Amino acid sequence: MTPGPTPDGQQPQQSQSRRTVHIGSVTGSAFAVGDHNTVTQHQHAGPADESQAELLRAVQELRADLARFVASDTTEVLDAELVSVADEIEAAGGAAP
Repeated sequence: MTPGPTPDGQQPQQSQSRRTVHIGSVTGSAFAVGDHNTVTQHQHAGPADESQAELLRAVQELRADLARFVASDTTEVLDAELVSVADEIEAAGGAAP
């Protein structure tokens, strides 16, 4: 295998014993480089419509606001419920009433 040019356009020298990998950008994919690697990719459906997307944003904002409170049993229960709702929206596309 002959290595191709690097991102700066220069040809690597053939005498190099170390090979490099340059990855610019990857979206919606999973990959592994090297020996004995495994890749696991989880993609969720995401919100089904704009109202569910708005609900997800509100839930995320509530969780961020809740993090500013002093932690208590009540805030932990509320945070767990908000996580459950966010997971449901992301996995199923919407939250059940």
